[in-house]
Amino acid sequence: MEQLVAEFTNIDYFTLDDSYTPGTKGCPQVATDMPSAITSLTWQGKTKRINHYYGCTGGDVLETLTKLEAKIDEAVKINKWIK
Repeated sequence: MEQLVAEFTNIDYFTLDDSYTPGTKGCPQVATDMPSAITSLTWQGKTKRINHYYGCTGGDVLETLTKLEAKIDEAVKINKWIK
């Protein structure tokens, strides 16, 4: 858990936009029919939730956020639940 919190900290999670979805400033390019991920963290009295549509592309933040989401999936061993 400490490693995941460090990953959230490394990308300055609390400073990111709340939404990376079509029509928001953080979504400069859009592809349709893609999945989404919702992450959230409550840490040291602060809570943050981000809605990330994978059809949004075109920014370093989106790549960084996708890497964080992959690390979360890895930590919870998501592959054992997918058939």
